[in-house]
Amino acid sequence: MCPKMGMGTSVSTAVSEKIAVIIEDYMFDATVAGELTPEESPSDFHDTWDLDGTDFTPEASPDDEGYWDDLPNIVLNGDYEELGSEIINNGTYDADSNWTKGTGWSIANGVASSVDSGNGEDLQQGVGGKITSGKTYKVEYTISNRVTGGVKTFLSGGGAVQGNTNTANGTYTDYLTAPANNTTFKFTTASGGFTGSIDNVSVKQVDPNSRWSLGTNVSISDGKLNWANSPNNNGGTQSSSLTQGTAYEITFTVSDYSSGSVRIRFPFVGTRRTANGTYTQIGVADQSTSDIFIQGEESGGNTATLSVDNVSIKEYAITPLDV
Repeated sequence: MCPKMGMGTSVSTAVSEKIAVIIEDYMFDATVAGELTPEESPSDFHDTWDLDGTDFTPEASPDDEGYWDDLPNIVLNGDYEELGSEIINNGTYDADSNWTKGTGWSIANGVASSVDSGNGEDLQQGVGGKITSGKTYKVEYTISNRVTGGVKTFLSGGGAVQGNTNTANGTYTDYLTAPANNTTFKFTTASGGFTGSIDNVSVKQVDPNSRWSLGTNVSISDGKLNWANSPNNNGGTQSSSLTQGTAYEITFTVSDYSSGSVRIRFPFVGTRRTANGTYTQIGVADQSTSDIFIQGEESGGNTATLSVDNVSIKEYAITPLDV
């Protein structure tokens, strides 16, 4: 018996009972016993079936010739989400330990609290030997039970860098680049003092395996590579090994665009991009070893201010089917 086709009526049933059936979106009518006649005249174009009357002969699928490989991404940490291990001890304040408390600070009931503290009172923890000068750290914490004032974070030692002052309940994130000889992480009361609590403190290094070398005014934060009024020809660089003469597919996303342009340079010069969007380009490597360089450039006299994410470079190749 013929298998059921189209709208669910078998070819044999259609022929014997002289009823119309649909096969591959065309209407066939059994006007003569033993034959199927198309009510329209389709061309014999389908990839799978030969529609010559009742001779339904399977053809070779085009996919049998091979398939496009989804090869590995050559770029490491191309989404800029890699973080190092936790640096802070007792960031959930499960015990009254690990922290040095300034005037007005206390630790109890799973939070660190400040009550009527003056401006500039610290809650701090030593991080000497855990922080590397020049590296960026993602700092997260939660404020609750806030009544007055606010707090801000610091990395300090030979110098100091500070986060934003926050004066409302909520969870906050700072990205701090460590100064030389960093020895301390701390919260400092601000806006005239602080009455409230903090919890869930975390400090982790961004790009912990140093996948990227960064140029002037270029940073990694919020899961992106960022240019902030960066002068010409600055960006992120990563060492890589490519095959000369091989084609590669390059994809990346531009966001937060304000000025300048950005392109990817490896042994291939990409197109400059000057707007938000996701871009893909095919390029052929003209040498065997090179750095991958995401290059920000001035445009119209304006420095680069923009972000890049989801960077991917994959070999662009088809693999023949092994038959």
